[in-house]
Amino acid sequence: AVLRMTMLLVLPAGIGMSVMSHGVLTLLYGGRPLEVEIAAPILTVLGIAVIFASACSPINSMLQAVGRADLPVKIMVGCAAFKLIFNYIAVGIPSVNIRGAAIGTLICYVMIMIISLIFLFKITELKINYKTVFVKPLVSAVLCAGSAYIVYSILMPYLSEKIATVIGIGIGAVVYVVSLVLLRAITEEDIRNLPKGDKLVLIYNKLPHIKK
Repeated sequence: AVLRMTMLLVLPAGIGMSVMSHGVLTLLYGGRPLEVEIAAPILTVLGIAVIFASACSPINSMLQAVGRADLPVKIMVGCAAFKLIFNYIAVGIPSVNIRGAAIGTLICYVMIMIISLIFLFKITELKINYKTVFVKPLVSAVLCAGSAYIVYSILMPYLSEKIATVIGIGIGAVVYVVSLVLLRAITEEDIRNLPKGDKLVLIYNKLPHIKK
């Protein structure tokens, strides 16, 4: 449940940050266009890295809970060593340059997540419903990021990039919530854990697609 809730939060944030990197940076640092142009491709990679980095936190907590607090440290040290070597090689390639550090970070966290999950499954014999934990949130997140980028691209010729970014993110958020409901990727328990969750559950249960 913890891993699923983590995915519900970080997938739209990470993918959205990746596809909307230029707009997000312009919104935050509009007065520094040169820096935005340099940082946007890096944020595109790091947006995806955020997903795996965030997933590592609950997985490591579960490993610690079963008495293997040593594993997260060992895994992180090993992957960090790989990252240093990768960065040294990739950053030295002129065509890659500083983007190599972002790619190294992404690969590092992917490795940490996969290795940590393998040990967690082996130790606890835990079984995950991949459809519920990963697939449905991923589909909703892709729809969210895709709709945000499409709206952003359509509005760019007519509005400032900042306004187009804000509207695109807003539309993406609406699409994400609607897709979660339609795909039944979110449960009553999830909604109850939100602020004013009891009131939101009443609205959720009135939706026509919900089977009692």
